[in-house]
Amino acid sequence: MINKNQNVWDFIGCDDVHNTPFDDGGISDSCLAALQTIEPGVYRQTTEVAQADVVNNMDQPVNLAECSQQQAHKQNTITDAYDKEKPPTTSADEPDEVTEAEMQSVETLLKLAPILQTSSASNQKTPVSANTNKTDDERHTHLVRTRINMIREKNEKRMAELGDAYRSPYCNRVTNLYEPLLGRDQTIICYLLAPVGDIGTLIYKSDSGVETLKIIFETFHPSQYISYGGMDAFVDVLNFEEKKRDKKSSPYRLFLPTTILQDEMFEPKITDSDRLKVFGPSVDDILCKYQVKKVDKVDLIFIPVLLSDHYWCLCFNMKNGDIELIDNSRYAESFTKRYRGRPEKLRRVLILYLKGKIGQKEWITKLEKAKIIRKEMDWRTLQNGCDCGVFTMRHMETYKGKSPWNAGFKTEDQKKIQDSQLRFLRYRYLSKIVLSDYNLIRKEVYDKATDFMKNSIPVDALHDLDSKISNRLDQFFNLKKGKQNEKS
Repeated sequence: MINKNQNVWDFIGCDDVHNTPFDDGGISDSCLAALQTIEPGVYRQTTEVAQADVVNNMDQPVNLAECSQQQAHKQNTITDAYDKEKPPTTSADEPDEVTEAEMQSVETLLKLAPILQTSSASNQKTPVSANTNKTDDERHTHLVRTRINMIREKNEKRMAELGDAYRSPYCNRVTNLYEPLLGRDQTIICYLLAPVGDIGTLIYKSDSGVETLKIIFETFHPSQYISYGGMDAFVDVLNFEEKKRDKKSSPYRLFLPTTILQDEMFEPKITDSDRLKVFGPSVDDILCKYQVKKVDKVDLIFIPVLLSDHYWCLCFNMKNGDIELIDNSRYAESFTKRYRGRPEKLRRVLILYLKGKIGQKEWITKLEKAKIIRKEMDWRTLQNGCDCGVFTMRHMETYKGKSPWNAGFKTEDQKKIQDSQLRFLRYRYLSKIVLSDYNLIRKEVYDKATDFMKNSIPVDALHDLDSKISNRLDQFFNLKKGKQNEKS
């Protein structure tokens, strides 16, 4: 048995990260800040007091710069942001253009109109006699219009962007490769990478409806292919973090999930119009979930793709019409053979969607005619077959459509250091997702992880993790396949 006084990291396989946060290859922090184009991070809370504060206040934001700005600008609320952008209201004599959805939302209200009118009339300061000449139809019309305005105001407020007080160029949205793991990170990592407990335990759940189970996070263990469910949970966090971007220095990015279109949607018999029927509503739903008012306000759209057990992503630049394919592999193979027409099909369905939403624009024409360029990067690999998911996560997290671009990776000729970076990012991204403010059940999960670390753990349970996690994955996907067969 392993008791709480022993180092569980030795069994998980993370001892090098625990003892040495990261081998920077002799590069100092000051040199790193000058060399990298990514934000280095600002939340270096390494003292025991700081760690204790974070653990005891799991529901509070971790970013210190962001917290201080929120305290300094309490009056600058989301409502203020809405009021500044609120369009002028129409006069009472000018009829509003009412949508079908809005009319449906007041059908019940019409039936209750006499009751509501009587209730509201008793609270008005205007004498009742002033309204005695109004007909029932006029009262109903006034009530319906008031209700519709309330609905519109509520919807617009819901889609309002964060005020400047909630945005900051110092907001840490990029994972720092040189930031040591805190105690809370280690607790979560050990708990989630240990192949024990129910594979169906819910670990991540956000307001967007994304839910991720424990077995999915076990694929973050080194040498495992990261599951598409883990990739989509990371995409979920990235989309939420975009709300806190600094408008002046960071482009507006939208990240689509790997499951935006299933593999069967790319079969030869499926037409572009068929794909659009699935793609369009899915993108509409994503825009609504992450409160993106208009798709043409987005600067970059990322689509991660899992094809033949290999991850890569497409980046569509909505401003200059460029399309870049970002793949960590530098394997010499023809573009057509390697990607099997997937990039072109995704481009076509996106173009159809954009034309249907905003019509024919010059930048859409550029996207339609652009050559898809496979991006050249110094850190591309030939000998790494299982970290493509980690590379893709890092690429989406750091790329902002500009050159030069440095994701922070060493080149493959420094393989030992690059492997250490990739291993570190697996642990960091795991804790980033689970401990993020967007995980509605993070406190509950952290409590489970704390209990797990306090209790004695069977030594056998933490040996041969690769095969045990693989067996649990087979069990999970067999169960999932069985349920799908039952439905069909």
